[in-house]
Amino acid sequence: MLEKPKSKFDVEEMRKSLEEVTIEDILPMVLVSIDLLRVSGDMLIATGKLQNKSQKLYDYALKVGEDPQSFLAMFVEKIPAEKLKPLLNLMLRLTSVFSRMKDSEKLNGNEKIALGEELVQISDEMKRIIKGE
Repeated sequence: MLEKPKSKFDVEEMRKSLEEVTIEDILPMVLVSIDLLRVSGDMLIATGKLQNKSQKLYDYALKVGEDPQSFLAMFVEKIPAEKLKPLLNLMLRLTSVFSRMKDSEKLNGNEKIALGEELVQISDEMKRIIKGE
């Protein structure tokens, strides 16, 4: 008789875990997943528009990771002076958040919530500064 292969994902354990929560507990995670789909679509649209406007700039944008300092230096030159300092402060905060996110699976629930709230706050502040609000 064939033996069922062992899996790291235990369906029965998952069922038991689901009994401990309500749909209201799961809904925020489901909605965020849907938002990620939306953001992915928005990113593709923005990328396509940039590519249509300037294939050359699009090609360079794909290579930013090869020399991020040069890209950042050029980007900084384009930012109005009054926006530069607040954005750089936010970038420093982001560096701290990203370093803590590397090992997020080791964080407890409250630490993850605090880290997520900080990331949302930084994101909101960046958007406000860039939009000039």
